[in-house]
Amino acid sequence: MIELILLGGGGHCESVIEVILGLREYTIRGILDPSYNSSKPQEVMGFPILGDDTDIVKHVNKQRQFVITVGQIKSSQVRRNLFDLVTDNGGKLPVIIAKSAYVSSSAKLSEGTVVLHNAFVNANTQIGNCCILNTGAIVEHGCTIGSFTHVSTGSILNGEVVCGENVFIGSGTVLNQGVSLADNVIIASGSLVRKSIDFPSIYGGNPLKRIM
Repeated sequence: MIELILLGGGGHCESVIEVILGLREYTIRGILDPSYNSSKPQEVMGFPILGDDTDIVKHVNKQRQFVITVGQIKSSQVRRNLFDLVTDNGGKLPVIIAKSAYVSSSAKLSEGTVVLHNAFVNANTQIGNCCILNTGAIVEHGCTIGSFTHVSTGSILNGEVVCGENVFIGSGTVLNQGVSLADNVIIASGSLVRKSIDFPSIYGGNPLKRIM
C-alpha cells in the first residue's frame, strides 16, 4: 500500500478522505496543517494532524506520497506553493480518482489532480497538475484544463473547452462548447459562459457579466 500524507485539514480534506477510503491501494498516515499544536492533539475524521508544512521533507524521506487537500475558491496560490514544496524536495503526488467517478482511458490527468465522487472526464481530455474536479463535475470530450484549476460541484464543461491555469469554475456553472478561459479567471456559481473570456477577473450570471 502507498502511504499518504494529506496537506490541509479543512472541509475539502474531509471530502478527499472519503474518496481515498474507497481506494484499496492507499492508506492515510496523517495530515499536515498550519494549525498543528504539539500540546493539543487534533484529528480530521479520525486521522491525526502530525505536524505542519515544515514536516514535508521528513515524510518524503519516509517514501510517503502527498495529496493536497487545501481547497480553492479565489486563489490557487496556497495549493501551488504546497505542490512546489513537495516536488522541489523529490516528493510525489498521485492522481486520486474516486471509484464512483468515470475517467476515459484516453484522458490524461497530471500529477496531484483529484477527481471526486461522480465526476465525469470524457475522451481525449487533458488535465494539468493539481486540479480539483469536484463532486459531480462533467468535463466533456477534448477539453484542456490548466494546472491548479478547480472545477466545482456540478459544473459542466462541454466539448473542446480550454481553461487556463488557476481558474475557478463555481458550482453548477455551464461552459458552452469550444469556449476558452484565460489564466486566473473566476466564474461565480450558477453562471452560463457562452463566449470565451480573455481577461482575468471575476464573472457571473446569465447573461454573464464581469463582476469586478
